[in-house]
Amino acid sequence: MNTKRIIRARYDAVGAGGVLGPYEDGGLHGDSRHITLSGLTPGTNYPVQIQAVAGGSTQSDWSDPVQHMSM
Repeated sequence: MNTKRIIRARYDAVGAGGVLGPYEDGGLHGDSRHITLSGLTPGTNYPVQIQAVAGGSTQSDWSDPVQHMSM
């Protein structure tokens, strides 16, 4: 069985004092190594999480957040 892997992403901006806002939808992606998030503020740190989606209602837990700075 050949099943295409779909990756769902979400991100959150780290605000003043390290306060996090609500997670924003980062969309669905077909390649876990090349996830592009748009509309980010340069110089802002964003915790990013991914989740594998296998179709229907089957999905993994969210990954641990990994923090990245938008350039």
